[in-house]
Amino acid sequence: MRVISKPVIVVQWMSVVLLMSSASSSPLKEFFWTKDYRNISLPDSIPKMLTPTADTEFLGVYLGLGHQKFLYDGKKWTWVNATATLYDENNNQVAHLSYTDCNLKESDRPSTCTHAIWVSENPWSSVSARKKIVVPQNDRDAHLILFEAVQASGDEKMFGRVAYVQRLQTYRGLAPRPSQTKGQVFMKGQPSATRYSALYAFYGLKNKTAAA
Repeated sequence: MRVISKPVIVVQWMSVVLLMSSASSSPLKEFFWTKDYRNISLPDSIPKMLTPTADTEFLGVYLGLGHQKFLYDGKKWTWVNATATLYDENNNQVAHLSYTDCNLKESDRPSTCTHAIWVSENPWSSVSARKKIVVPQNDRDAHLILFEAVQASGDEKMFGRVAYVQRLQTYRGLAPRPSQTKGQVFMKGQPSATRYSALYAFYGLKNKTAAA
């Protein structure tokens, strides 16, 4: 897993301007954001409660672009699922994020519905993790999260030895707000998908490789 230092990615509303000498086109072009991703790296300040345990080490960080999905129950929006694609410093698609069977109605969902799953294909690896700590940001951007891995497998250069995952610098991704949907009528069971972006930082146990 490579550490993303300072790729130059400027993300603007309704367009993605990529100022990278090695990239003639980008898989990110279909997204639109107002967030500036000039510096895709660990933030200088991370809430202390999101810090992984002392026996872990930083493995790398990727930019995630995706959707937070909600259902309207007749009175309010309820979160049901999320999907995202993760990109490295060269704008290469490196992994996907999803949640297991969360599209099922609540009464039929398995207990693993709250587990996020990151999967890389080349090399193949995966990590399933559950939310451990959630830190609200504001009324516009989705929460920051510390996930704790419950199972990791595959190539250890990617997710094979991941123990914790941080979701940082989350931008947008909340359910539709009344001010955004004024005058609209929603039916019970109606879905909505809100675009979001975030940095996903991965940590592995320090003694995992040594013990192997």
